[in-house]
Amino acid sequence: MPFAALARTQRWSAAKTARVTFLCGFGHVTVSALLGFFGLAFGRAVFENAGQKMEAVAGILLIGFGLAYGAWGLKRAAGRRAPVSRG
Repeated sequence: MPFAALARTQRWSAAKTARVTFLCGFGHVTVSALLGFFGLAFGRAVFENAGQKMEAVAGILLIGFGLAYGAWGLKRAAGRRAPVSRG
C-alpha cells in the first residue's frame, strides 16, 4: 500500500512502481537473509548484546528520524506555496 500511495502522489508509471517495489522487496529479503546468516555464523550471544544496545537507542533514533523527516517535509512544502488569489 505505501508503494501505491507513493506512486500515485509522484505520478509514477506502473512499470516504475513495479521496479521500485521489486527493488525494495529484494533489498529487504536480502538484508534479512544476511542477518540470519550472520546470526548463524557469529552466534546468538553477539546479536543479543547488539540487540540490547539497539533497544537503548532505538527510541532516540526514531524520534530523531521523525523530526528530521518532518523538518524536510515542512521545508519542501514551504517551497511549493500556492499563489494567493486576489479578487
